[in-house]
Amino acid sequence: MTDTPTLGQLVLSKLGRVIGHERSEQELSLVLAQLQLTSIDSVDDLERVAEALQRRPGFVATVGAMLSVDVAMRRLRAS
Repeated sequence: MTDTPTLGQLVLSKLGRVIGHERSEQELSLVLAQLQLTSIDSVDDLERVAEALQRRPGFVATVGAMLSVDVAMRRLRAS
């Protein structure tokens, strides 16, 4: 059995596949600071991070859009 990744790990993984590990950590740190979050602890936090990433330039915005789909899917499964 594998451990389920945290929401923060999910974001880093998706960003890392597109822009690389180092830059993904920088982007996530920047967004978390802007949102005054220290971690992504809920689907609501994930939604805020996804929306903030969508306002970033380039492929980062695309990852934010993909994460918004993930948020919607998580909410559908929870209902």
